[in-house]
Amino acid sequence: MWLALTALVLTTPARWTPVVVETSDGLNAGVSHIAADGLAIGRVFQGSFGPGHMTIWQHGSVVTTIDLWSNSTGYLIDDDGFAWGTADLGTNTLVLRATLSGDVLQTWHVPTDPAFTQVVGALDGEAVVRSSAGSGSSFWSGRICRADGTVEPISWDTSLYVAALGRLPSGERITVGSIEEGGWWRGFMRSMDAGPDAEVVNLSDTVPVGSDYIHADSVSTDGWVNLRFRDTDFNWRPLRWNIDGSVVIGPPMPFVSAMDIDPVSGVVVTSGLDDSGVSAVWRWRPGHDAEFHALLEDDIGVLNLAVDERGIVVMSVLTQNPTYGEDLRVWLPGSSTLIDARERTMGMLPDGDLRVLGGSGHGDVIVQSLQGDSGMLLYTALPDADANGDHQVNVNDLLDVIAGWGIWSGPCGPDLNFDGMVDVDDILIVLGDWAN
Repeated sequence: MWLALTALVLTTPARWTPVVVETSDGLNAGVSHIAADGLAIGRVFQGSFGPGHMTIWQHGSVVTTIDLWSNSTGYLIDDDGFAWGTADLGTNTLVLRATLSGDVLQTWHVPTDPAFTQVVGALDGEAVVRSSAGSGSSFWSGRICRADGTVEPISWDTSLYVAALGRLPSGERITVGSIEEGGWWRGFMRSMDAGPDAEVVNLSDTVPVGSDYIHADSVSTDGWVNLRFRDTDFNWRPLRWNIDGSVVIGPPMPFVSAMDIDPVSGVVVTSGLDDSGVSAVWRWRPGHDAEFHALLEDDIGVLNLAVDERGIVVMSVLTQNPTYGEDLRVWLPGSSTLIDARERTMGMLPDGDLRVLGGSGHGDVIVQSLQGDSGMLLYTALPDADANGDHQVNVNDLLDVIAGWGIWSGPCGPDLNFDGMVDVDDILIVLGDWAN
């Protein structure tokens, strides 16, 4: 019985609740990364954009402020629960690792030649950072911050853009990205565990797809490397490659206005124009056929989007309805309909323009409110059976379903499967999610 209930829960449409990110009076928030358990990290700053203090939030409330003055967006919380960030010191760039309570555990100093440094990923107390030579420069470099306090270059002799850090099934840590060779950017992979002389592997020579135009984007938790390449017709195509030589190639997809790849599942979503010039979105889940959807009639184009490991997409679109501006849409796996995000929101989204800035594999999305005082929002994914929006599934949700029994035409609430009725099906969803 519980297996049947679990299957029902997994196909239930998603829902979210908006949480305003807390700041002090006169200050703004810039969230860089969302981790598990409602944790988020970024900076609090003054004005429309500028340096600020590294800050950690939980469910929108400030947990810790670290006295680290930076204009970087390269903060993250690693899987071991440590915070990473950078600060511009003038003579060099400081990279630090700290506890979530703000205790600084270790620091590294990156040379001054990069003008802008971001933490890309961290595993086992070591991090990979990428640096730009400055505004208007196409030169990038990558470095590894080692546990012994040293800073190790990934490559000295060429421009190299580090995209991600991950772990293979063998336990080996690898970093991937794009490297410039002969004026072209091509995918690379480098072991983080083979020492300072580790080879930078050109994936154009390794992945058997017959293309020189390969870009590496991320490493999934099962060890697959997520890439994209240009085929002989110059279409971009998603690609998953395993170090054992296995390759899974996706369909041709446009890459015009926005793109996102979930690093866990390899789900790819892009937006652009179809053959008739209509704005549309494409989604490919490995093992499934590609999905295509034109935007709603009054929507002009996609500005940014985020996809989670289930293939659920939240996107910001430029729309003419009800007025000209930016709004949120949701695209569920297997659905032929784009949904106004408010139909899946418990609580009120602020009026005015809303823009997606990034997301996480577990469904949380960073949203910026471009008008009013709401500022930065965490558009937080709820359990499918959470009928009251408290991020828990318990007896209170069961009571809410019973209280709403019958025809339901109200806002997002006890009608958990969105079929217009609150009935025994919704009870089963609560029981199934409760059990899991």
